[in-house]
Amino acid sequence: MKYRYWCEQCPQYFKTTLERQIHFRNTHQQTTDLQLYDSSIFPLQRQPDRLFHCPVNGCPFETQKPLALHAHARVCLRKLRGMTTNISRKLVPCGSQVFAIDAIPGLKLAWNKYARILICKDCHVGIPFEDLPVHAKRHGVVDLKEADVEALIDYLDQDLKVDTPVLFPNLPRGYNLQQPGEPVQGLFVRHGLTCDHDGFACINQQSMKDHCDAIHSDYVRRGWPVSTSKIFCQTLSSGKHAVYFGVRYRHQPSGSLAGYQDITSDESEQRSEEENQASAIPPETAQANPSNRPPGDKTPRSKLQPSNEPADTRRFPAPSQPDTPVHKTTSSISLAKSTGILAYIESYTEKRINKHLAFVKLVTNRFQPAFQPLIQKWLENRTQKLGSLSLTLRRAVLSVSTQIESCEVLDPLEGESSVAKYSTTLTQLLLFAGRCRKQHVVGNENLEQAAHAELVAIFLNTYRSARSPTEALFKSIDKLVIGFILFSNQFHRPQVQSPLEEFIALSFYKGSHDGYDSALKFVNTLTKIQYCIQIAMVFSFCTEASIFETYLKSKSLNPSQSQMKESLKKHRLRFFRPLHNNDFNSPFITLRDWKQLGLNALEEARK
Repeated sequence: MKYRYWCEQCPQYFKTTLERQIHFRNTHQQTTDLQLYDSSIFPLQRQPDRLFHCPVNGCPFETQKPLALHAHARVCLRKLRGMTTNISRKLVPCGSQVFAIDAIPGLKLAWNKYARILICKDCHVGIPFEDLPVHAKRHGVVDLKEADVEALIDYLDQDLKVDTPVLFPNLPRGYNLQQPGEPVQGLFVRHGLTCDHDGFACINQQSMKDHCDAIHSDYVRRGWPVSTSKIFCQTLSSGKHAVYFGVRYRHQPSGSLAGYQDITSDESEQRSEEENQASAIPPETAQANPSNRPPGDKTPRSKLQPSNEPADTRRFPAPSQPDTPVHKTTSSISLAKSTGILAYIESYTEKRINKHLAFVKLVTNRFQPAFQPLIQKWLENRTQKLGSLSLTLRRAVLSVSTQIESCEVLDPLEGESSVAKYSTTLTQLLLFAGRCRKQHVVGNENLEQAAHAELVAIFLNTYRSARSPTEALFKSIDKLVIGFILFSNQFHRPQVQSPLEEFIALSFYKGSHDGYDSALKFVNTLTKIQYCIQIAMVFSFCTEASIFETYLKSKSLNPSQSQMKESLKKHRLRFFRPLHNNDFNSPFITLRDWKQLGLNALEEARK
């Protein structure tokens, strides 16, 4: 047999396309995506030694084959189950809605008064009374009878005066689908979608598409994404017939993950911090099973012996954060804690962090006058040309999902003062990345950003005295700006790990004497950086699109107009991935979460 198939990356020939495919995967594939336990994606790069290395610190596994890495990761990444990623489900801590029921030995049950359901404190799901024997069997209680369930219902109705519903509810009492209410405590909250017409909620796009096609097909002309919004949602039951409903939930990004970096064995079986909070359910005063007697004393419970507790899911406790003196206002401290900036600042001694801030200020005051006019000219040029670009592109850069297009468009800045303020903040960011990080001011170095930091330093040394900038120079600035977000943060490292996040953190912190800045200035800084990144992404895509279009035509494919349009659309989705793809976990996603937390703090301050 002749060797008919050759590799486009190297001068090797193969007998079959399968052999060529295996060769390409094991030799030339540079990136592979590992799926974590919560379905989030962890992209992994082939290292300079041409091997893939396991991302878990302390694990020596390395291989040339991506498939071998996936097989290893299915076992090794279980050690990361305790980590909360940006799309993980969140557990709503228990409070006044819930009280414990110590009625059945071997089962940890609680009653939620708001939703009127029985909750398992181990699984954090609602349990219908008729399913209680089956659920108890999973936890080792094999002798639970229907009479025991009836006795439990009588105990709730008569002794605790609880209003138990006849049928298991799908929604909390008095819930309005059009107006999401407070979350149900003791259950998980998930990311989902809601229909703008009737409030229908679900957790996957296919369910929303089926709903719109079946119910709203007459007036949803532009497709289901136009009529949907992202929302947090819950369900009272579990399984494929679960009914979801939207809730008002304040998202708290995960704190520092510094405690997770050294994962060496599988022997740690402690529960995560949020599950410990949910398990510590306060009993109802003077009502929760007085004298520890069984419900109603109607059925003997001697057969129900306490069984061994099922092994907890392997999780690792969240690192505790020491108490911090109030520097300025309680709201600023709370905002710093929820964003993870507080943990980042406290990772340094007070003397060292003050020295860092002084050095950053020195670099900014020394070099900003030389570079700020150039950055301002770049921003003026981009804002003047922005109005000539298509609305589709200007909407896509503001979208929070690849499937749901934003209703707003990226507009030009109004007034020279706004351009000056935005360019000043961007200049400070570039100086921080090119000058301060080179002097090892910060410690959470992400190796993927080393090349970008070097490019920023070269730019600062080369174009210091540029007086008549060209379009080629503006395109170089576009690439430098978007380079801050064109990589994925690592889940097993602290949240503040990129130059972009560290710049925001050090801008928010004013020193040990002045404490943290106001939430308003924090949000303003984030807004300026976000806008500069978005406008740079728009013009970088225009440059890439023209090159991509020329490439398609040069391959003698002769694509039609529709094929060209579809190819450019797919290229745009890949290009804008760091802006709105939670699986990619770029620093831009962190900025978006921080800005929402800042807006929430401002809203609380107004009340």
